[in-house]
Parts: sequence; C-alpha cells; structure tokens
Amino acid sequence: MLTSAFKKQPLRGGVLVIQPLPGISEGLWHLRAYKALSRFSLDQKVTLLTRKKAQAHELLAGQSWLHDVLWLDEEHHFGKLGGVVLGRDLKAFGFSTAWILHHSARYYIGASFAGIKSRYGYGFGWLQDMLTTQHALRRQDRRLHSIDRFEALFKKHGLPLLEDDAYMRPDPLLVADCEKAFANLPKPWIAIGFGATQAARIWPPERFADVGHRLIDHFGQGSLFLCGAPHEKTQGEELLRHLKDQGRAATFITDYPLGRIAALLSLCELFVGNDSGLLNVAASLNVTSLGLFPGQGAHAPSPALFKNGAQNVYLKTPTLIQDITVDEVVERVQALGLTS
Repeated sequence: MLTSAFKKQPLRGGVLVIQPLPGISEGLWHLRAYKALSRFSLDQKVTLLTRKKAQAHELLAGQSWLHDVLWLDEEHHFGKLGGVVLGRDLKAFGFSTAWILHHSARYYIGASFAGIKSRYGYGFGWLQDMLTTQHALRRQDRRLHSIDRFEALFKKHGLPLLEDDAYMRPDPLLVADCEKAFANLPKPWIAIGFGATQAARIWPPERFADVGHRLIDHFGQGSLFLCGAPHEKTQGEELLRHLKDQGRAATFITDYPLGRIAALLSLCELFVGNDSGLLNVAASLNVTSLGLFPGQGAHAPSPALFKNGAQNVYLKTPTLIQDITVDEVVERVQALGLTS
C-alpha cells in the first residue's frame, strides 16, 4: 500500500509527480520540475510519489507547492507485478494527471491501471504508448543525466523552468531553534560534510581537520559544525579527534533529522564537503558550497547544482579524491572572498 508521509487527505483531481530515485541529491535536482508543475496545477500544488529513503518528507515539509509525499511500498510495488499493484493503490487517490520522471515501466503501468487520464513522462521506446501525449523523449535520451532529461521533457511541452526554483526554504521554526541553540558560537559558521555513500568519495578526515583549523585562522574566529548521518558517526569522531589534537573545538552532529540539518546549514556561511546529499542540501539552500569530487568511482557533479550561483563551486581531481590537497581547498575558499 501507499503511505502518506503527511497524513493528508488526497486532492481529488490533483497532479501526481512520480520521481522514485532513492537519493537525497536526486530529489533536490528535481526541485525546478516540481515547482514548475505546481504552477500549472489548479490548486497550485503537487503530490510527490517517491521512496522513503530519499527523505523528501524531511526536506520538503511545509513547502507551499507540495501537498503530500507518498512512499512506495518497497515490498509490493517492485517486482513483476509491482506496476499493477501500484496502479491498484493509486486508484484510491483520484489523481487526474501524472508526470512520470523515470524510465521504469512499473510507473507507466501503475498510472495507466490507476485510470489517471492525463499521463506525461519520458516514455522511452514502447512506453510512449502508455502516455496521453506525443511528446515522449527519444530512446537515446535515456543516457542523459537526470536533470537534462526533465529539462528536455519540459522543453517539449513548453513548460518553463525557473533557475530560482532550484533553491528551497528551510523550516522557519527549525531555523529559529538552531539559532537559539547555537547563539553563543562565534560567526562565521562553517559546516564540514565529512561523509558520503561511497568510500571513493570520502576525503580523509585528517585533511578536513586541517582545513577547518586553517579556515578559522583565516577568518580570525568562527565555529565548525561536523555534519553527517548516524552511520557515519565513527568517521566523524575521528575527524573530531584530529581537530582536538590541533586545539580546535567543533560541534558534532550526526543525530539530527535531515530537516533540522538543513535548517542549521541555512545559517552557515560556508559548506565544505564530499560529493554527498548534504552538499546538495547546502547548495539548494543557496549556501556558499565547496564540493570535493573524485575522478573515479563516483558520479560527476550535478550541472544544475553548480550553475545556480558563482559561489557554489567544486574541486574535481582526475584521479582519486585523496589527490586533492589541503592547500587547494583552502585556496579555493579564500578565493571566494568570504569575510568574517
């Protein structure tokens, strides 16, 4: 069955957006698409169908354009009959329109079996026959980056995408809580995102410690926030030990819900971190962000993430992430012209 993250009654005749990629980053890459579709909805809202692990319910709670987040059933909506089961479950919500921002047949089958009258999507190959439009993408467009895909689809439909829509607003109550909790810490606030989903994306913790130490020296004062997920606690503690060895204090955060971390990041003057979900969160909050990317074993950076402003930049080595030096990172931050 489908689970409503916000426990809301469905908007009958509403717009459903299906974007089931599992990562935090992928969800944020699609912000412009979500907001564009909400503007063309009668109630100015959309309902998002995604996977719980993407944590859209944490990041996007309270957004004016979002009615609800529905979670796919990881047991029943996948496999040979997943599309049919999904269609049965979707039928009860009474959607009139579905935008399918994915290539899998299960979502086209699901939207069709649910009786959703207007169905738009990538429609690669035979899937275009399950759409109610002739504006499907070409088969070779399946190789495009996720962002390039929806941009191509929206261009075919004449739907404008606004660059400002790539940004999100944090929960103001959580922002106020973070301001109060850390009111005694000197500015600038610098967040270090030390984790990542793949080992090849993780810069050594001792180098993050060196960067933090040197940046505080550069600004003359400031506070460090070490941000990660609960399962990254061990590597975060190693980073904290390296900082303490240099006589530096830091606030260690691995137990915050993602929405609260977003609120904290929105108050920071700078984010430095690995290619990760938190890097995408910081940049989507329009926080000056420096991302570290390896040339092997990880995805290329999102083009939309770093075209939203000159302050969002990245360092990419053609080899391993360990080849990025502390001097390179510090020099790149200094070149941004931030002041305390």
